Amino acid sequence: MKLYKKKGELKDYKSYCENLKNAGISFKTETYGSTAKIIFGNGTIYVFTDSPDPDPELVQLCKVTSLNANKFLRNNHVPANLTAKPIKKYNKQGIIDMIGNTAKSIDLKHCYWRVAFLEGIITQKNYEKGIEPDGSSDELIKKFKQRRLIAIGTLNKHINLTNETGDISRYQKNTHVCWDYILFKVAGIYRQVYDMLGKDFLWWQTDEVVTKMSRANEIKSYLDGIKMLYSVDNYYFDRIENNKLIYLSEVKQKEKTLMTSLYTKNLQDEKI
Repeated sequence: MKLYKKKGELKDYKSYCENLKNAGISFKTETYGSTAKIIFGNGTIYVFTDSPDPDPELVQLCKVTSLNANKFLRNNHVPANLTAKPIKKYNKQGIIDMIGNTAKSIDLKHCYWRVAFLEGIITQKNYEKGIEPDGSSDELIKKFKQRRLIAIGTLNKHINLTNETGDISRYQKNTHVCWDYILFKVAGIYRQVYDMLGKDFLWWQTDEVVTKMSRANEIKSYLDGIKMLYSVDNYYFDRIENNKLIYLSEVKQKEKTLMTSLYTKNLQDEKI
C-alpha cells in the first residue's frame, strides 16, 4: 500500500534528496510539471509540489481515468502515430462578408471528455463524475471543467524517473496512445463539420464552430447522430475594429471580440 506524505514545496526537493543520499538511504524519484516525488522501497512516497492542496475529487477522477484507460488498452488495439488532416481555423473573407448579419454558434460540450466516454476509454460512471450537476453556478462549472481537462491530460503525462544509481530516464505513460486517439477522433469531428460546411464555415475556436444560420440544423443533426452534446448561440457580426471582428452574443447579451486579426496580405485562412 502506498502512503503519500506532502513534505514541502518543489524548491525543497533537491536538498532533501541530497540529505537522503548523505544518510545512505536508497530511493527513487519521479518528477513531472510542478511536482516531484521521492519513492522509498516500503511504498512511502514523499511529495514536493508548488500546486495547492489537491482537490480530493480531482485526485480520484485522475486515478480512475488512468485505470479506465489502462483497462481499455488491455482489451483493445489502438493504432499508434495517428494523424489528422489539418483544417482551416478561420474563413477570414467569409467572416468579413457576414458583417451586418447573424451567424450560428454551435459549441461542443466537454468535447474531449465526451469522446473518451463514447469511445469506451472511460466508463459511464467515471464520465458522469466529471460532469457538473444541472443548474450549477458558473464557478462550479469552471471547477468541473478544470477537473476534466486535468484528468484527461494525465493520460499524456511525461515523467522523469531517477533510479538508485542516479540514472535519469524520461518516459510517457502508456496511456498516451489513448490521448492521441481522443485527439484523432475530435479532429475527425472538426474535419467532418468543416467539409460539410464548405464556404459556409466561418471558424473553429476551441470546441466551437460558427457558420451561417441556414446550415446550423445540418450540423446539429450530424452531432446528434454521433451523440455529441452542444449548446447554441446567435452571433450578430457588428463591425471590424483594428482588423478584428466585434460581434454580439445573444445568449450572454454582451459584445465579444474574435481574437484573431482579419488582415493578411491575401486574406489567407489560418490552419490547425
